[in-house]
Amino acid sequence: MQAILIDPETECITCLSIDTDVYTRIRQVIGCKSLSVAVSLPTQDTVFVDPAARLKGTSRHCFRLAGCPHPIVGRAVIVGCDHVGDSVDAHTSAYALVEMVTSPPTRTTNPSTRGLCWAVNPITRCLTK
Repeated sequence: MQAILIDPETECITCLSIDTDVYTRIRQVIGCKSLSVAVSLPTQDTVFVDPAARLKGTSRHCFRLAGCPHPIVGRAVIVGCDHVGDSVDAHTSAYALVEMVTSPPTRTTNPSTRGLCWAVNPITRCLTK
């Protein structure tokens, strides 16, 4: 199954292949003990995150995702969902996510650059098929 990893620390979006137990593998990739759903996308994709990421000191590594009302802290893995609720290949492409992911503004950010899409940063070099 094809999934997508968003890593705000490295500002990379990477395609993953998950062939074993889906939820165990997602926890390994994110680096957590439990999973939480941050948001469900209109494409029938689910964004999984570590519910304790804010407590781990990773709050400076966060991003915004179009359609999600709050910043997402830490790594996130996106997988698809079929009509009966089973996990399937992500419907959203990594290239489409480049347009949907932005870094949240910080106190030191120049107001004219707030919310810039990661595509203007080195993220495009991280994209893999």
